[in-house]
Amino acid sequence: MLQRVSRSDSSSHRIAVHTRFVFCRSEDKWPGKKYLGIYRFLPLFFALGAALEFSMINWQVGETNFYRTFKRRQARKLAEEAVNEASL
Repeated sequence: MLQRVSRSDSSSHRIAVHTRFVFCRSEDKWPGKKYLGIYRFLPLFFALGAALEFSMINWQVGETNFYRTFKRRQARKLAEEAVNEASL
């Protein structure tokens, strides 16, 4: 016979409630709520974006990094467009 499991007993629900509680508690501890509201997180995301950009420029895997790969693809695309225009 199948037993009905109540929503409060499921482990996934407990994990979700706990995660929400931890997030809300840490959100309330972040300074600037009175004056900036939701925009108080903007400096955090700005710093994370700068860190991502720095890593894309400076971290290399072997001999390549993000910008070398991007430049190579862009040059290949421009060359193919030039060849297509010349053939028309």
